[in-house]
Amino acid sequence: MAEPFSEGFESDFPDDNWAIYNALNDEDWSVYSGVSYEGNKCLRLRNFTNDESSNDDHIVSSTFDMSDYNEVVISYNWAYANKIDETDDRLRVYISTNCGDSWILKKMHRGYTDLPTSDPSDNPFSPDGDEEWTGYELIIDNPAQISSAFRVKFDFEGKGGNNMFLDNINIYGQTGVGVDDLSGVNTCLLYTSP
Repeated sequence: MAEPFSEGFESDFPDDNWAIYNALNDEDWSVYSGVSYEGNKCLRLRNFTNDESSNDDHIVSSTFDMSDYNEVVISYNWAYANKIDETDDRLRVYISTNCGDSWILKKMHRGYTDLPTSDPSDNPFSPDGDEEWTGYELIIDNPAQISSAFRVKFDFEGKGGNNMFLDNINIYGQTGVGVDDLSGVNTCLLYTSP
């Protein structure tokens, strides 16, 4: 069995596996050194200075052929803190079964509920140790949502809150026992539009 697809942002980004879409401002997802859940780097979105009422930034995976699997597992880690005033920033995880022509929301973490991993801060947030990170494992087991043109999108909607950090993304298929080969080729253009 092959290893699952794993992204720790330790090398070039974006690359053939990921694309960035930045909707409204000059800040977008970028590799950040010296802070991480694993390794030495992670992905950071500088949201502290965002004074927009709503700002969407996302990263989109390349295409995976998941048609031979009966479930797909997507796991990831993040770190985030509200500003002193609680904000409703949101991290959403979407999947696509058709190369990104349409998207299905699978999970949303909100600033009012489960997005914060640390106490609120009136300074730009940067995680200081493993205790300020958390993670989630998303299991896709609906056959209608597993395809040969499978993609994943992480979308952050800033609503005036603090910085967001993302690391340790893993995507793999399972047929029931263990991790299976995820060597499907890119069958679509990487990413052209939101």
